[in-house]
Amino acid sequence: MIDKKKLLNLKIMLVDCDGCLTDGSLYYTEDGKYIKKFNSKDGIGLMQVCEIGIKTGIITGDSFSKIAEKRAEHLKLDFAFSGVKIKHKRIEKLLKELDLDWDNLAYFGDDLNDLETIKRSAVSFCPNDAHKTIKKHVSLVCEKAGGNGSVREACDIITNNSYFGDFSE
Repeated sequence: MIDKKKLLNLKIMLVDCDGCLTDGSLYYTEDGKYIKKFNSKDGIGLMQVCEIGIKTGIITGDSFSKIAEKRAEHLKLDFAFSGVKIKHKRIEKLLKELDLDWDNLAYFGDDLNDLETIKRSAVSFCPNDAHKTIKKHVSLVCEKAGGNGSVREACDIITNNSYFGDFSE
């Protein structure tokens, strides 16, 4: 169980793209371009986190595509970072710019390039199909796989399922 005090102290949530917001698959076209599939439930979850006043963003090591930026723009997230090889250093810089620290960060990652960020974050999550080392270090392993609603699980925990704004019927 995640400490409720840590959840209440969150000011920012960052999510890795490939393997978290997507299932990690790349679909190549004949001309060498590729596309990624995103889950709309994850997107709604991130928008709900935004609505309760927590800044949100996507961070990815992928430097060949602007898909993460387009997805962040579509969801009206606060940040999108592509081509980031050493994620914890870029996040450290962002936290300083925002006058925040690691105790204010929730992070969602799935692979070894996320490990240092996961270790430093107040609260961390991963999809069920994350690398085994990542699963040992996160606050919570979600039930669903990457790209299949696992980010939404984390968002629901952060919002305590308490958001009933424009998305409810």
